[in-house]
Amino acid sequence: MTDNALPVNHDLESAHDLRERALIALRDGQFDLAEQLLSSGNISFAELVENLRIYQAELQIQNEELRRSQAEREEAFTRLHAFFTTMPVAEVVVDRQGLIMETNPRAEELFGLSSSHLHQHFFVRLVEEKDRGKVIHSWSRLDRNEAVVLHELRFRNGDNHPFIGDLHIARLAGDVEDRHRYVCAVLDRTEDMRVRYELQSAHQQLLESEQRYRIVAQFSPDWEYWLGTDGHFVYISPACETITGYSAEELMADPALLGRLIIPEDRAIYLPHFDQARDGNTEHDTECLHFRIRTRNGDIRWIEHYCQPVTGTDGRALGRRGVNRDITERKRTEQALQESEQLYRALFETAADGLAVLQDGRFLSINQAALTMLGYAKAEAVIGRTPDELSPPLQPDGEASATKAARLLTQALHHDSQAFDWDHLRADRQLLPLTVTLVRIKQQGTPALLAIWRHRVKQPQLVEEEFSHSA
Repeated sequence: MTDNALPVNHDLESAHDLRERALIALRDGQFDLAEQLLSSGNISFAELVENLRIYQAELQIQNEELRRSQAEREEAFTRLHAFFTTMPVAEVVVDRQGLIMETNPRAEELFGLSSSHLHQHFFVRLVEEKDRGKVIHSWSRLDRNEAVVLHELRFRNGDNHPFIGDLHIARLAGDVEDRHRYVCAVLDRTEDMRVRYELQSAHQQLLESEQRYRIVAQFSPDWEYWLGTDGHFVYISPACETITGYSAEELMADPALLGRLIIPEDRAIYLPHFDQARDGNTEHDTECLHFRIRTRNGDIRWIEHYCQPVTGTDGRALGRRGVNRDITERKRTEQALQESEQLYRALFETAADGLAVLQDGRFLSINQAALTMLGYAKAEAVIGRTPDELSPPLQPDGEASATKAARLLTQALHHDSQAFDWDHLRADRQLLPLTVTLVRIKQQGTPALLAIWRHRVKQPQLVEEEFSHSA
């Protein structure tokens, strides 16, 4: 050995060598080296000591393995216990008679019972009587490698309130033959069942709603339709045949037929709108169109058209829903009303008598004859003013103009028409004696009064008396 060589620890080398020899002996199954040596009869003390040391090393190795195995089992149990107690699913361990032996917190919460109370229960007592037979029968069929799942069983909690749950049953692994235990996992399905019931109810309501819509659409006088995203009709109500003379089937088979029914002068109103709607352009969604069509028998009908996008509950575009309403009679009425208004306006403006319309006590309109009587050039000088503003303070009978005007206007509005003498003032402040008749009318649906003015002519007797006084 040189001076620079490291010192050798013979005790460490001997212990390491002993351990290696002991491991080899354990792998070879030589667990009785000392007994073999003693039985051979030819043994030295040194050999005996050496074999005993190897045997001791074997025992130490076996003891280490046992401690490590025990630690692993304890760690596995700790993990399993933590998993068991923190699971969000109710877990119950029962013996072969069905008596509850262990529960996790979720089970105690679900069934509303304390751990000590649950341990006094047979598990099947937590199941409603109608479903207990299923559970007992499933237990009887379980073997070591089999699991059973029972769906939608009816359970009861500690307050005797029912709930629906799925039951998963399995034999507890590692049990000895005479100690059968089972793990029962209960999954609360109450919320799922509620959601499913609501979905079923919503589906039923949808079916009923669809049926109601179909009934309304089928018997509606309006021509309703649903245009798909591909530009083809999904649905057209039967009223289309009453309006156009063409059946729903004919219009659905030929989406361009409607465009051809529109008279040429009005196609520029509808066709751009239809193209934009078909292409998904929503700029004019609220636009209401009026156009004319020529029916199968050649009649001209006015159509009021309105449509809007249709989307699903997920926001997906489903096309457009539209309504075509026959407004021919309305158009005729509007035309007649327009002609009547034109006639009324012509008569009003050209009448020889002075005419004025009053509403809320003020002049609303006045004709040219009345303006000429008053000496005004434009109607704006009169419109918006009250009669007493264009009159002297007192009327011929001595009553104040404001008081008398208010009384007569009220009487005419609420009773019969009124005829009376009235003095107005012309624009040049000269007195204008008139005979006025007030007639109750409607102006755009609101009560109003028509005033008819005529120049007041003095009675012959009054003229004669005035002449005699002047003589």
